[in-house]
Amino acid sequence: MRRYAPITLTALLLTSCATMRLSPEESAALRSVEHFVHLDRSGARLDPNRRHSVNAVLSSPDETEWDRFLVISSWRHNKPQVIDGAMVFPVQYTVEGLMSGDTFTPTDAADADTAAEIEANSNVSYTAKLQSGEWILETPATLPHVSFAVARDWAQAIPADAAIQELADAEYTAKLKSQRSGHCNCGRLDF
Repeated sequence: MRRYAPITLTALLLTSCATMRLSPEESAALRSVEHFVHLDRSGARLDPNRRHSVNAVLSSPDETEWDRFLVISSWRHNKPQVIDGAMVFPVQYTVEGLMSGDTFTPTDAADADTAAEIEANSNVSYTAKLQSGEWILETPATLPHVSFAVARDWAQAIPADAAIQELADAEYTAKLKSQRSGHCNCGRLDF
């Protein structure tokens, strides 16, 4: 019985980290979505000096000044759906909390309204359309989704000592959850 355990474990890892096959068009559109998600996660939507890089992949410029954003530990996308010539990519974020001004609220400590806002921004469908040979995204109607590092930098710049401690606690908890679930790092962990 012991000799079958490695085979079973390998089969579980292969099914949990399986890659999906995409057409060349889907792959090109996905690169635009991933580029946007990486820019967003790195705080480009929060920084007026970097917003131009985000606007380059959006159909209309995002001119919003954000003082609220979500802190995420990971994200993953599913296979796109083709709708009227556009590629719609469902993206699921693992949201760890909401930063509002100088206050960080972890997901598990959120009141009903904050929990509903977090839930509404946890699953986002990004629509990519081909324009002049480039896949451009429709401007998302969501809060920015940033990493723990960006949120910490934001809190330190304010300064918001209580938020810094809350962020550290939430990041530690997220790491523990990831380790317990046997995560194989295929979901783009941001640690």
